[in-house]
Amino acid sequence: MQDTELQLESVENLVNDIWGKFLGMEIHGSVQPEAAPFSDSYFAWVRIVGHENITIILKCPESLARWTTAAMYEDKPEQMDNGQIQDCLKEIVNILGGNVKGMLTKYHLLSIPFVSGPGRGPQFPPEDYLGQFYFQSLGQSLQLTFLKVA
Repeated sequence: MQDTELQLESVENLVNDIWGKFLGMEIHGSVQPEAAPFSDSYFAWVRIVGHENITIILKCPESLARWTTAAMYEDKPEQMDNGQIQDCLKEIVNILGGNVKGMLTKYHLLSIPFVSGPGRGPQFPPEDYLGQFYFQSLGQSLQLTFLKVA
């Protein structure tokens, strides 16, 4: 891990705020779970570019992504389509990225968020891990990874 001005201990609070206040869902930190297969997970990511270059990656199982989207749209999970799920995950990772960017003291830009659907996990070049966090919501695990880009 490389040094960064990012305060990683704030990450859990940010995720709790997004899930609790924005979505009205319970979430809590957890230990590393068994890895969900890539074929069953959405990946959403955003990059912070500037004095520090950081990639934030959210890995969320399809069923949790569907429930999360339903909470955002205030509708039933079975009514959510792939486009709505992708929009929801982009919004979540964008909110997270914007908050993390705000913690950094020097000038930074935030990329547009990206999402890949189940079975299409992204490939990131080898980068330094700043931190990896695991959460549980509705009995399902999600993973949040912070990478420092050279």
